[in-house]
Amino acid sequence: MFNDDIIFSLDMDGCIFHPYCETLRELAQCDGPISAEKDIEILYEANKELFADLIGIANAANAKKIHLILGTLRQDYETDRFVSFLNNSMSCFHAIEAITTYFREKLPEKEIILHKYILADTYGHAEIGTSFDRALKALSGENPTHHNHKKDESKFTIIYSQLNYFMRELSGQPFNYWLVDDKETMLLPLHKFLKTHPDLIPEKVCMHMKAASYTSKNVFMKNGRTISRSEHQYVTVDEREPEKIWEYNGSPLHLTAIEGTGPNDPAFEKTTRKTPSSSLDKIDENLYDIVTGLRQKPLPSSATITNLFSSQTIQPKKGKLVKPDTLNYIETRKQANIYSPT
Repeated sequence: MFNDDIIFSLDMDGCIFHPYCETLRELAQCDGPISAEKDIEILYEANKELFADLIGIANAANAKKIHLILGTLRQDYETDRFVSFLNNSMSCFHAIEAITTYFREKLPEKEIILHKYILADTYGHAEIGTSFDRALKALSGENPTHHNHKKDESKFTIIYSQLNYFMRELSGQPFNYWLVDDKETMLLPLHKFLKTHPDLIPEKVCMHMKAASYTSKNVFMKNGRTISRSEHQYVTVDEREPEKIWEYNGSPLHLTAIEGTGPNDPAFEKTTRKTPSSSLDKIDENLYDIVTGLRQKPLPSSATITNLFSSQTIQPKKGKLVKPDTLNYIETRKQANIYSPT
């Protein structure tokens, strides 16, 4: 699908912050604390194959605008701070800013847009970008208050929110959305679920999934610390390589593109907040029923409203004016969300 806009929703841990990236960082830290500039240099060096791959995808799609957004589970500041310490990585907020700069330098002819929406905004009932900006303030030494989010290992709520967010931001224009992640254990069930239920993806959206990671071999240690990995290899699977097929629950599965067929959800943040955590443990028909029941129904068309009031009233024997088909009339109004019994 060729559209002006392409979105890359980027995972961090295991994808951008992978073993080779960790090795380069640990090696640099042998000489003491590393600067922010050195951290960014390591980020670029460790991911040059992945970034070149994404740039190639954008060019092949003739995209005029590239939109970058965090697709990581680090959807609030406290999670980012904890995982950064645990994995010895930089902050995801600094990383996505650096990646945006990298793309702008490599693609000066295209418009590169960083989107600061994370789920902490949704769960905190905050304006889009508030949580991202507060995280940057905290990283610079300030002490703002922060919103948290409901963790979702399946990433369904992240994707559902982002797809509908971009429908609003791009005024309903078609776009390509790429979810880039390293975990096939997340991508495969999610792909199967959305392939079965493309109506959970707004119409005019083409969704793509890309597995991307780096492998490393020959680990060398010095004084108990990793200082080098002699080899690293970029490994990726997506729809462009039909010979690479995974098996999921005993059936072959290829990460094909999925064309959305559903309505957009203007109240997607409310839908996300009301989706129970228990339904996200296993993405199945139960989750589908919950989300389709929660999401805002499209407003009735003017033709529908006209038909609701076009019926002729009749004079029954008891002298009370009623609609000729009262039950259907009420049911139609219920479906259009404009019926109230009071």
